[in-house]
Amino acid sequence: RPSILDQLGLMAAIRTTIENVSRHSNINFSLKVVGAERRLCKDLELDLFRMAQECINNVKEHSNGRSCQVYLCFEEDIVNLMVVDDGTGFRVPKRLGDLPSNGKLGLAGIQERVNAFNGKLSIECKRGQGTVVSIHAPAPSDPS
Repeated sequence: RPSILDQLGLMAAIRTTIENVSRHSNINFSLKVVGAERRLCKDLELDLFRMAQECINNVKEHSNGRSCQVYLCFEEDIVNLMVVDDGTGFRVPKRLGDLPSNGKLGLAGIQERVNAFNGKLSIECKRGQGTVVSIHAPAPSDPS
């Protein structure tokens, strides 16, 4: 568990990941936060961070894109994480449950995390036009 997540929160942890990955790629990454950032329960913050990290690394390793935008949207009892790239895309299986058999183990791990907190994952992709990974998480504020 990264200490920055505990000390500064989800946005700072994602921003640090973006800065680190940007140093080792030619991709222009950006982070946009919509709504009032707030602390979430520790497990959900960790899951959202790990999923963002996986998506960002996938963009770096596989997209062949030039830009990637990461959106973190805070609503009253919901947080949406969206990662959008302009890369080459890939074929998304008809059922997300087929991700592992299609060799998409990182995305399969994201699906497992999303299922664990009763969220929703969607992946939209058009060959040559990029990929959009959206994670919708029920997120009541951290009571502590």
